[in-house]
Amino acid sequence: MEIKKLKDNLNSKNNIGNNFSNNWEYENSFNNYNNINMNNLCEQFSNNFTISQNQIKCVTFKSSDNKLFFGVPCSGENIFAEVEEKLYKEYPEYRETNNSFYYEGKEILRFKTINDNHIGNGRPITLVKPITF
Repeated sequence: MEIKKLKDNLNSKNNIGNNFSNNWEYENSFNNYNNINMNNLCEQFSNNFTISQNQIKCVTFKSSDNKLFFGVPCSGENIFAEVEEKLYKEYPEYRETNNSFYYEGKEILRFKTINDNHIGNGRPITLVKPITF
């Protein structure tokens, strides 16, 4: 009777070890499958989502009184008013006036894109606050 108990105990411990081994193999194969899927997903994403450097821009604002100098990252397809809004979120005091914006001496049209306004990288956009009397 004692020998039978010891054999049963030994068999149950072997089964636990086999189950652990099977679980480890399952987890290992799952992780390999998961890694393969992640690699495929990353490859598909990079193939479908390419941005050229011409699309990425940094619109730099400076005020005519030189109190403001701030850059906003954006795309050439962004509407200027969207970029202007990002400026006002950072500097809300400039929202209180009806500002004009100039790039290389030309007034910027707010509801045209960055590209349509011919805004490039490097040269700042001048923010001009209206004169109040």
